[in-house]
Amino acid sequence: MNRKCDLCGTEYKAQRPSSKFCSVRCRNRNARGHGAVVVAIQHDEPANGITVSAVRKELASAGREDTYLGAAALKLAERIDASTAVMGFAGLVKQLEDTMASAMKGANVDADPVIDLLARINAKRSG
Repeated sequence: MNRKCDLCGTEYKAQRPSSKFCSVRCRNRNARGHGAVVVAIQHDEPANGITVSAVRKELASAGREDTYLGAAALKLAERIDASTAVMGFAGLVKQLEDTMASAMKGANVDADPVIDLLARINAKRSG
């Protein structure tokens, strides 16, 4: 007898008439109260989140958008914007910070004159 899974909707061959789920996984997910099975869909469109926009703007201003580190930073920014869970979020942000620092190393970015002046003053004071 063919029937649809009560959780994910997949059609399967039921072994007995009282069967409700297509697999042990669906039965366990239902018992834990997880609801419907979520299927991840990959989109080829670039993400336009706030983090992606900021990273893209910073990389473009330094001419580093087409480097492999720039591409890696953009992918990390996409994952941060698409993130819905708190677990691992800080790790993604830290990795983006490190990747951006590496990507921007040696780039000719116009620094804020005040920050540049403070850096020179601190350099003179320290020795």
